[in-house]
Amino acid sequence: MATGTVEEINSTALRNGGTAYRIKIDGSTYGCGFNPPQVSVGDFVEFNPIKDGKYSKIEEGSLKISNNSSGSNAVASDTGGGSDRQTLIVRQSCIGYAIQSMQGDTELSTDDIIMKADELVDYVFNGLPEYLEIEKEQKIMYGTDSTKTESTENTKDPLE
Repeated sequence: MATGTVEEINSTALRNGGTAYRIKIDGSTYGCGFNPPQVSVGDFVEFNPIKDGKYSKIEEGSLKISNNSSGSNAVASDTGGGSDRQTLIVRQSCIGYAIQSMQGDTELSTDDIIMKADELVDYVFNGLPEYLEIEKEQKIMYGTDSTKTESTENTKDPLE
């Protein structure tokens, strides 16, 4: 019996209309057959790996979420909240919003989208950075956008 943390779950459409599933656990990829695995990214799992020629796969029916987790599937401390699964859901949503908000840019790169998405994820879990909170309060108090200070002039609002 092997254990590890689920990193990815992938599917491949087959010519016959079926779907084959693969799962990446602690850096190794295993075939899962034609039924989607009943686990999620971030789950700590136990399973029986078997070798099928040059490929590795998981023995049918052996993939289970383990209660013997060594910290996996716990609260995501680096983002300030939510499970790993919730963090991924928020990140996917933020990537979609970043793409929508940047559609008018002519030189749009993947790095720009990911950077914008990361800013949005940080905003969702941690709120506005302090410099933007101060600027927001000034705009409300003075009813103007011309209240930028030297420390905020070159910094972009993640929601712009």
